Amino acid sequence: IAITKIVADDLKTIGLDLWDIKFEFGYTKEGEVVLIDEIASGNMRVYKGDTIVEPVELTKLILNR
Repeated sequence: IAITKIVADDLKTIGLDLWDIKFEFGYTKEGEVVLIDEIASGNMRVYKGDTIVEPVELTKLILNR
């Protein structure tokens, strides 16, 4: 939940709304749960107003701030 909030809040700064996101988690040797995969535009559904932002466009929006 904390990671989702960070991503959603960051996207809000450029006028985007996070609707859905996929994360992959794993365990360390000590049994701690950790994020094990990248956070990528292809793993989330984001809208600008009523329009979905396609992953390639989302990447451009994120990187070209």
